Amino acid sequence: MKTIATLLLLMIGSSCSIASAQFIEGFDGGSNGGFTGNFVFEATAGNPDGNAHINVGGPFFFPSLRTGGIDEPANSNFLGDFSGSNPVTFGFDIRVDSIQSFGGNEINRPFGIMLIDRDIQGPNGPSGVFFETPFLGASIQDDWTNYMVTIDDPNSTSLPSGWIGFGDEDPATFEPTLPANATFASVLASVDEMRLTGAVPGFFFNSAFFDVRIDNISIATGCLIGDVNMDGSINLLDVAPFVDLIASGMFQCEADTNQDRLLNLLDVAGFVEILAGGP
Repeated sequence: MKTIATLLLLMIGSSCSIASAQFIEGFDGGSNGGFTGNFVFEATAGNPDGNAHINVGGPFFFPSLRTGGIDEPANSNFLGDFSGSNPVTFGFDIRVDSIQSFGGNEINRPFGIMLIDRDIQGPNGPSGVFFETPFLGASIQDDWTNYMVTIDDPNSTSLPSGWIGFGDEDPATFEPTLPANATFASVLASVDEMRLTGAVPGFFFNSAFFDVRIDNISIATGCLIGDVNMDGSINLLDVAPFVDLIASGMFQCEADTNQDRLLNLLDVAGFVEILAGGP
């Protein structure tokens, strides 16, 4: 799979598990995979094979691909109670061929992952949380690009850095907030709907014309130490991403072999030992 790995990892101070489970929805054969939105599902031009593609109709205010909406298709792998998943990682591959304004100019637009809990309603609708990934643009994701967002502690009652809560709003600033009886943990314990969307809570957008593809929407629970490329096994394919992480200074649970919540040269010996079949 040809991807440029960009990891957006949130560290919320919990230890890693050695159990791991992963599911990837690749829309192979043009299947919707339990998703809907303003995308169509195609059997070719994905990463590889099928993908979800927005390039017809519109203009749209923002791209939206979702599962679990009321009376809409649902993929149960991305929904439910994640309170026991420690950590949980959501990911997707994306390619942007064009985003144009009415004037025909190429523009960049925000995008991110949204999780919704309809059990706790606020004045502005259901409670939910949103994490914004890098902006979308033809010059930013001109080839398939992978983004991952890892929640180390789904039982955290406070919002981790980078997450926005919604369902209510601050009466002074009018910024979106979680309803009074909702927390980050309550949303993660009852995810009714997941969206990949440009609808950033609290913002409004002019409509635009999108030519964007999404593939390989993934969820991984738990952390398999040594499986740095997160393919479910530990082998020499994990070496290059491990080296890249050490050089970049970014954190990833699978590469933290001594489990000290840091990623540095102290993890090298443990990684070599795991590759060699040691404990």
